[in-house]
Amino acid sequence: MELYCDTVWADGGDQKLISAYIVLLAGGTISWRAKKQSTVASSSIEAEYMAVLEATKESIWVQRLLSELEQTTIGNANIIFEDNQGAIALAYNPEYHASTKHIDIQYHFIRDCVENGKVKLDYCLTANMVGRCTHETSVKGQASGNDGENGFGRIIDRMTNKVFS
Repeated sequence: MELYCDTVWADGGDQKLISAYIVLLAGGTISWRAKKQSTVASSSIEAEYMAVLEATKESIWVQRLLSELEQTTIGNANIIFEDNQGAIALAYNPEYHASTKHIDIQYHFIRDCVENGKVKLDYCLTANMVGRCTHETSVKGQASGNDGENGFGRIIDRMTNKVFS
């Protein structure tokens, strides 16, 4: 199982980003979500951290589903691939940080999940994440064409059908 998580800019003037994740199993997409964030993030770390929260909840749900289906041999089912090292560091470091004290407490659920081993965050170069997601979806014919956008951003755009513009 592979779970990729990212944020992209929305077209609206409200400065809110779109959090998105995509879950791949056996070479196919089994789950995805793209949703405009409810608040304006004050940094890219905060925006990515908010996206990681949604991916963490989905990862736990998929892990439970696989367990109920007695599919316990799925390797790396708890790994979330993220391209923002600051967001990963924030999840692994429970120390107080003055620059992140404003982040809503709900987002620190990620820390509990990391500490308990429910999820693991791994850094993935943006180019590798984009290439992997683009390959997986274009093989299925879901993200074809050349509209000037690349990779995960184009996939998210197609998934949301530009409803946020």
